[in-house]
Amino acid sequence: MIDQIVINDVADRLIGLSKRVRSVSLPEGPDVFPSETIKFSEVTENKQRPFLGRVSTWEKEHKGDCSYIYIISVKDDVDIEACCAAFKASKDKKERAYARLNGGLSKTLYVGSSLKIKTRINEHLGFHKSKSTYSLQIKHWATNIEGAFQISIWRFDNGDKKVIQTIEDGIWANLNPVFGRQGSK
Repeated sequence: MIDQIVINDVADRLIGLSKRVRSVSLPEGPDVFPSETIKFSEVTENKQRPFLGRVSTWEKEHKGDCSYIYIISVKDDVDIEACCAAFKASKDKKERAYARLNGGLSKTLYVGSSLKIKTRINEHLGFHKSKSTYSLQIKHWATNIEGAFQISIWRFDNGDKKVIQTIEDGIWANLNPVFGRQGSK
């Protein structure tokens, strides 16, 4: 049953979560991976192996209780409508699991978080062997798109899943990405 006690309890839990989010320090220095700009036409395993190697090395440098938040965005010269059309055409084939298409004209393609960032970026690039993991699958639809996209990654020492999810959701709401969905799985 819902009554004022339940509503107050929910509000108290949200205030507690808000305090935990506010206590998180913005990653800087070694906890920020240098943003990588990749041409859509160069999303091949050979060309991206060095980048994925750097991500893997960076991830291994900080073993332990940490999470990653990442943003995949396009450069200003990219035609978002062409991206959406190519993505939809590939998704409609139902050969792989693609992220949700939200549409819109945001320069942000995707906002996400992960405990294993190299694996997750690999999935978004479309190199993962599994066809059932929901991701952008970029190599399967975007190699004819002109321009480039950028991947930015931040490492958070805070292992509190609710805090990281709240931060990710706030970024998602601010950037309104073209693909993916807000909220945890």
